[in-house]
Amino acid sequence: MPAWGNLLHAWAYRDSLIVATDGYVISYSRASGAQQWAVEPPTDVAGVPLFCGATPTVVGGRIALAYGSETHDRFVDCTHAAVVDVDTGKLGWHTAIGDPREGINGAPNEAYLDIHGDLLHVGWDDFLSTHRMSDGVQQSKIALRHDTGRCSVLSMTSLHLVARCLGPGLPDLSIASVSATGRLTTVKDHAKATAGLAIMAGRLVSTSPPILWVLDNETAGVADYLVLSPTFEVAHRITGTGSDLAMTSLGPPNTEGGIRQFRTLVVDQTLVTVTVPYPGGPNRVVAYDLATGQRRWESHAENARIVMPVAVEGSTVVMAADVGLIRFSLTDGSVASIIPSPPHDGTSVLEDYRFVWADGRAYAIHNGHSTFLPLIYTMG
Repeated sequence: MPAWGNLLHAWAYRDSLIVATDGYVISYSRASGAQQWAVEPPTDVAGVPLFCGATPTVVGGRIALAYGSETHDRFVDCTHAAVVDVDTGKLGWHTAIGDPREGINGAPNEAYLDIHGDLLHVGWDDFLSTHRMSDGVQQSKIALRHDTGRCSVLSMTSLHLVARCLGPGLPDLSIASVSATGRLTTVKDHAKATAGLAIMAGRLVSTSPPILWVLDNETAGVADYLVLSPTFEVAHRITGTGSDLAMTSLGPPNTEGGIRQFRTLVVDQTLVTVTVPYPGGPNRVVAYDLATGQRRWESHAENARIVMPVAVEGSTVVMAADVGLIRFSLTDGSVASIIPSPPHDGTSVLEDYRFVWADGRAYAIHNGHSTFLPLIYTMG
């Protein structure tokens, strides 16, 4: 197995599990675990090249990844993008996506990529650009500006974009829908007056309905889920802290070792999440009604430390826990079944794993390099 770096993303594709770290993209057979192919970042950047972003889905048998030069400790000047054919493991075109001289503070540490039709959308620093999927040629580029200030991309997926604006008198966040051709359409600014809190950071955890995780800039440890209307007005706030909703405990952005996966799952008008999974103790599963913002139910499984929801099967939500996979009823939170997993070295630090659901089981993938822990194993 190639040297493991920080985990960027993972995909279940056909009969494969494809894992992107900052150093490699690797395809494994889900049946046997055998490595099928591995791809390294292109070497057309100075120094050590590392990946620094990935598309959230496989589209037409391809994924796109951002990459750039390592600056220190696996931080990256993220300046380029490349396409990989996941059927063959072959690297396709690669091109520059940003000039460090244009960035707010030079090149950012990551980029946000999403494929829509025959275009790759790229969120890079305070720019949104599109590139042809056939050859990488740039088709459009717009600057994310607000009056005289600049707004840098914080989150982008499924034709939705969130940017943080920098400068006095500017909103904390600007959220927008994006056309398939890469143009901003519906745009809504948020500050304390509209969001109910001063926002330091924000991430999209759902686009249907749109839900933002936001971190309070004035009160340490306070974070909210903002449930938004189709025009991005705040419909409801689900407020939490580090001691009740496990909002901020999944690690920082890609290049510092955090796959974009939250301890949440949205099913129709229900948000399912967990309280903080502290080592050595049980915690709870909590469901919220997105139509009202109110708690729908709260549940637990005896002595289980539940890490996160990983899938919906019928009328149940499947949760990864230190005892195995637990299915809770979406209706009332009752425990429907427990499929135990034998304990091993990774069980006590299960919160360091991210999960891909396929074949009726969860593939647990370690979030970063470890000499002593299993990098990938199955549950269920």
